[in-house]
Amino acid sequence: MNRSVTARIALVSAVCLIAALPVSAAQDPVLELTGKARKAYKNEHYKEAHDLLQQAVARIGKRITSSFVPFLPEAPEGWEIDGTETNTLSAATSSGPKRVMEAERRYIRKEDKRDVTLMIANTPELIRPYRQMAKSAAMMKPMLKQRGITLDEKAGWYIFTEQRGPDDCRIVAVHEQVVVEVDGAGQEKTAAKFIDEMKLDKLAQTASR
Repeated sequence: MNRSVTARIALVSAVCLIAALPVSAAQDPVLELTGKARKAYKNEHYKEAHDLLQQAVARIGKRITSSFVPFLPEAPEGWEIDGTETNTLSAATSSGPKRVMEAERRYIRKEDKRDVTLMIANTPELIRPYRQMAKSAAMMKPMLKQRGITLDEKAGWYIFTEQRGPDDCRIVAVHEQVVVEVDGAGQEKTAAKFIDEMKLDKLAQTASR
């Protein structure tokens, strides 16, 4: 099967998926784009239909990413927020391309200007190895201990705490489809402050939608 035929089949599949969407939902940019894409496809303007669908997918990705932002905690006492960023990109996985979403917030402690970064992402390459490590915890225990890593489980979350030095701690919390990373904290209790402020159960629900 040549590339143009394969691309045509993929486009047909996408159009079939959006065909079920209600086109009367005005003012919604995604529905407006998919409606235009359907019309372009019917008129055999395939490149235009493809471009419109790509724009719709990008907007959906931004909505998913923005859904992570409310879960970024406010600054703990003595800290202030130094910036919030979101990012959406396409990553290759074993099951095909996946839309990867990241939301990141930086914090600065007023007294000594220490900076901490907290990231929420649905990146498979981050989630998979940590979950595999957790499921093999009994076998991996000596290696984890040697690296200064402790592992806890809380309501379906695997929480890795790594004390990489006397003043360098990182916490990684992993669920089935989302990962949270706190990096740059000096001590475990400092990193834990940020995790404790998060509603991890609701974040897991949001990531699975």
